[in-house]
Amino acid sequence: MKKILGIIGLFGLVLMSCKNDAIDIDKSATPEPPKTLSISVSTTSAYEKYGLTDYQNYLGGNPNVYISVTSLLYDSNGVLVDSVSSYSRTFNTLTQDIDGVYNGQYTLITFETFVDSNKGFKSNNWRLADVNRLETVQIHNEEYNVVDWQYSIGVSTSTVSVNSNTQTSVQANSSPKAIGVLLDLGYENFNKSGYIWLGFELKNVASGYYLNPSLSSNERYKYDDGYNAEHTWSSRGSFYNSTGLPNSDSKKFYMLESGNIQYCYGATNTTNESGGFSFMALPSDNSYFNFVDGEYYKGYAYYKGFGDNLETYIGSQGDFSAWRTKVLNDIDATPVLGDFYMKWGTSVDDVKTNMKNYRIYDETPEALEGGLYRITYAGKNKEYQIGYLFNTESGDLAIVNVFWNPVVVTKSEVVDYLKTKGYTLLSSSDDETTLESKDKKTKVSVLINTGGYILAQFSANVLYRQPYLVWGGSVSAVKSYMSGYKAGNDAPETSGNYYLLWYYGKDKEIEIDYYFKTNTGNLQYVNVFFESTIGEDEIQSQIIQDGFSFALYDEDNNVYYYLSSDEKTVAAFMKNSEGYWVVQYYAYSSSGARTRNAMGMKSAFELKGNTQLSRKAKGNKKYDDVKYAVKLKE
Repeated sequence: MKKILGIIGLFGLVLMSCKNDAIDIDKSATPEPPKTLSISVSTTSAYEKYGLTDYQNYLGGNPNVYISVTSLLYDSNGVLVDSVSSYSRTFNTLTQDIDGVYNGQYTLITFETFVDSNKGFKSNNWRLADVNRLETVQIHNEEYNVVDWQYSIGVSTSTVSVNSNTQTSVQANSSPKAIGVLLDLGYENFNKSGYIWLGFELKNVASGYYLNPSLSSNERYKYDDGYNAEHTWSSRGSFYNSTGLPNSDSKKFYMLESGNIQYCYGATNTTNESGGFSFMALPSDNSYFNFVDGEYYKGYAYYKGFGDNLETYIGSQGDFSAWRTKVLNDIDATPVLGDFYMKWGTSVDDVKTNMKNYRIYDETPEALEGGLYRITYAGKNKEYQIGYLFNTESGDLAIVNVFWNPVVVTKSEVVDYLKTKGYTLLSSSDDETTLESKDKKTKVSVLINTGGYILAQFSANVLYRQPYLVWGGSVSAVKSYMSGYKAGNDAPETSGNYYLLWYYGKDKEIEIDYYFKTNTGNLQYVNVFFESTIGEDEIQSQIIQDGFSFALYDEDNNVYYYLSSDEKTVAAFMKNSEGYWVVQYYAYSSSGARTRNAMGMKSAFELKGNTQLSRKAKGNKKYDDVKYAVKLKE
């Protein structure tokens, strides 16, 4: 019986021991106490590459501006645990605490920038958005603003491991680094440009920057396709002065975007209807540069006034000085005018083939009011533009106009350059200088046009250029056709039954007169006058060269008649009573044409009274009378 009781007592002891062990296991599984994550944030590292002193000085001069540091902690599922923000007036090490942290793996993100205490400690440029999950949290670009340098951004991302059953506080360090880039933009020589605006532009700008560390550099940028489709280019830094940009200026800007970025410079001298700016993208629409986060770049535009007008730079600060020196040396070495193509009478296609290395503005020839057709190229040397003028839409090259910006070269420099190319002086005045090519096939007149540009007008070295011969044509059409000639009067003046518009000659002719039925048009006939020293055979050869055929000769009055190939125009060649050669053009009529045209000539040359006297007073040679045929022999 004692043995049984002993066994029972031993069994009870075993049971009691098991019970005590179970209590110890339950005690060890009690949930861990929450911890405080204490974050030590260095506020200087985001600005050191950009020049920390500049940021310190900015803070010192703006008492409402603070350094803003926001830290966000995400658990292993990417869910926000908590966030904390701190503000400081000085660069130092900040301590931020996040409570309620337990053992596990966390992602810590710290965002740093400047904010304004007068605006509720908010930024004009940035805000954190969609912060609840790591996969969506982003820095949002407010209104796509151009950002001044002092509002650059610093970001750090780190992994925090918490694994302690005894500690109540865990330490973490954060050193935000600069993302995006700083741009030191400048320009030079713009007081000669007339530009009121200059911008550094991106093809696509980011609306946000994702902070999820699992994303690649390119994946971090958020783009609004609608905005970028609506805005061809968007400024990341610009200069504006409504009365014109000064000689030079420079500013620093911040740009969120980095990576291989499509960019351009744009400049304009006017605003568009909406108050914005339209400009030509320079150097081209396909320029790219690889911007590296945290770097400080130099951007620059130098105004040349020729070619594409601007030489532009984007690159390191260290390489800029050498680039600028090269630009200045290249400008000095650039010729006044290159060896552009010029072959009189050639086709539009031939000009395009031989000018393929120049940038053409319009592939299709532009019809001008004066009956000519024009294609225009951008200059490649110091010339601004080269315009080719043809007699027909397909060709027959008649004139080449070359323009220079007067801030680039002077009229005398153009003349001197042409002399080095074998051109010899024919005549010179304050207004115009005329030269002849070495082979005597080309003549060029150098003058300053009404727009203030220097113009060299090249043409075949002929006796004279055939005048505007569209019968019934308007005064404005004649003015357009004669735009390269010096006008004798600005508006038609009364001359008998007609209205007279006249010009000084440019080749070997000394005057061209246009007679209209009204003061706005209805062209009736044209007179071209020459000195008697010009051979009559030379003049008649030129008439034939212009497409006229000999028709008849009035022996009694010594008048030669020529008919155009389209039988629309008569050219009558004669000498007036003062000894000047005259070619008179007028419309041909097939019915009774001889007598009527001869009588028409008579009335046309009956110039009497005050009209002649007033034209003499202008210093112009006037012709009191012209021999004419009263009636032709049958």
